[in-house]
Amino acid sequence: MKSITILLLITLLTGSISVLAQGPPPAMAMPSEKNSKLIDELVNVSGLKDFFTAYCASRIKFAGQTKSWSTAKINEKISSINFEEFKKGPVYNDYSSLTADELTLLIRFFKSAGQRSSSQKFFLSDSMLLTNLNNYSERYLEE
Repeated sequence: MKSITILLLITLLTGSISVLAQGPPPAMAMPSEKNSKLIDELVNVSGLKDFFTAYCASRIKFAGQTKSWSTAKINEKISSINFEEFKKGPVYNDYSSLTADELTLLIRFFKSAGQRSSSQKFFLSDSMLLTNLNNYSERYLEE
């Protein structure tokens, strides 16, 4: 019985040490300087900033209605939307995995699709960017 207790104690200590020995998560992936310029151009031609701002504003307005916020509070939160912070983090991280050729292809696509009327604009995304957008917009919904 004593040997089982000692064995259990050693197992728990070993497990605790291995959990504590883990390092911090890896740094966020960031693009090269060349790709950063391409990502900036892609953001401009794709309308991501407008999409981001409209998405956050829509969520703020809905939260304001359900939480009975004043118009002034809703407008204050909408004016505090910071796309540049979002772009420098999640957007660069998400697009950092693309090559310069892939980014250039996307830019060409959006430039050619940009001929559509403003009411028919669309934005292509992946689940990572949409998840980050949703999580980032949560900060504007706090009291």
